[in-house]
Amino acid sequence: MNCPYCDRFSPSSITCVHCGEKLPAASKTRKSSSFSSGSGSGFITKILLVFLGALVIYGAYSLFFKGGSDIPSYMSDGPVNLEEMIVRGEMNIVDLYSDYCPPCVQIAPYLKKLDEMREDIVVVKIDINRSGVTGIDWQSPVARQFKLNSIPHFIVVSPSGKIKLQGKKAYQFVLDQLREEGLI
Repeated sequence: MNCPYCDRFSPSSITCVHCGEKLPAASKTRKSSSFSSGSGSGFITKILLVFLGALVIYGAYSLFFKGGSDIPSYMSDGPVNLEEMIVRGEMNIVDLYSDYCPPCVQIAPYLKKLDEMREDIVVVKIDINRSGVTGIDWQSPVARQFKLNSIPHFIVVSPSGKIKLQGKKAYQFVLDQLREEGLI
């Protein structure tokens, strides 16, 4: 601090080392209002409340305006009975998939939209993985039952319950339906 009497710098804050005069008490500087002043926790709380409010609004929007939850998915540690899973009187698209399959994950939202848009089509999803298996479970009972060597694998079942298409032809049918609805 500079001494007000001799105008020289003094390292002491009590007495000037040059002239020996008593130095005035240092004035306290005011803190600016920022996060360090203690108001930061209130600011963060407000941001968290806004974020949580946005999540609640999005959840309500999804539930009431976007058709609710995802298409139910079946996972089986044994063979599956398609007759128990399909909806009679509707065209069923059975999607044999794995969450570890990038093309399966990529087409899933389009299948969901197709299911929502078309009253005459029902999408039935069957996860080929056994519970607790990570990666595509090619040795699962479902994969063996349908002799799968690639996924997604589609089976189209007619409203009467008969298998209409499988494999590449069913995949082409699904793509045609998606194009028809303007989804791809």
